[in-house]
Amino acid sequence: MKEGIAMTLLKLEFKNIFRGLLFWMGILIVVLVVFMAFFPAMESSTIQNLVRMKLGALPAPLLAAFGLTEMSDFSDIKVYFAFIMQFINIAIAIYAARAGTSALIKEETDGTIEYLYAQPITRSGIVAAKMVAHFLTYCLLIIILEMVSMILVLVFSSGKYEVIVLLLNVKGIYLGTFISGFIFMILGLWFSVKLRSTRQIGLAAMWMVFGTYSIGIFAALVDAVGFLRYLSPLDLFEPNLILASGINLKALGLWGGVVILAIGMTFAFYNKKDLKV
Repeated sequence: MKEGIAMTLLKLEFKNIFRGLLFWMGILIVVLVVFMAFFPAMESSTIQNLVRMKLGALPAPLLAAFGLTEMSDFSDIKVYFAFIMQFINIAIAIYAARAGTSALIKEETDGTIEYLYAQPITRSGIVAAKMVAHFLTYCLLIIILEMVSMILVLVFSSGKYEVIVLLLNVKGIYLGTFISGFIFMILGLWFSVKLRSTRQIGLAAMWMVFGTYSIGIFAALVDAVGFLRYLSPLDLFEPNLILASGINLKALGLWGGVVILAIGMTFAFYNKKDLKV
């Protein structure tokens, strides 16, 4: 009986968040198409020289904070795609953080938690059902965007690169995207237990994403605090770094531990939380 209620809750949660998923997916696909449409212009020598001149005028530490150097070659579609994915990653991180922070507070704010709590399902079952629903929608978002990106990269590469190499590069970049976004989703889920109203969702999500992102930039600019970059998922799994050296396994292990701890605390705190029924 409890399993049936949990599955019903999972399906209901998936249905409730699916429209928002389509909105974000549509916006991000449009952004990808628009950015990639500029790539042919980047292949001209005039634009290349202009870009290098602009990059050369910026301090090296600032360029490094965004995964660039003054010699970054935007006429290489892999480099160009990795660059635009930095902005896509931020948007996906915001989506994931908002999804997580809204998961366990919505019913309390809407006044429907009493009905949900009256069902034959444990609090742990509620957390698990909502976590799975948001995880599935997040996976769907990443898969669709990755497929669209692969198509766009192949179309705009005009056959100048090996197909398998391009596809593997896109896949590697999206693996980093998936990891960083998933981290924010789980952190958001833990934050959701602490929130008292859905009005706090946006602020909590933006604080998580841009707070840690700012720490990563600061760490890149100041060598003495370079270790702080490990507090920034977006910096650790930055597309250009993945393109150059693959996934940072040390960072993956560190944040993997944080994710496991956050999931455990989410279950523990929600089971003890005084719900507004």
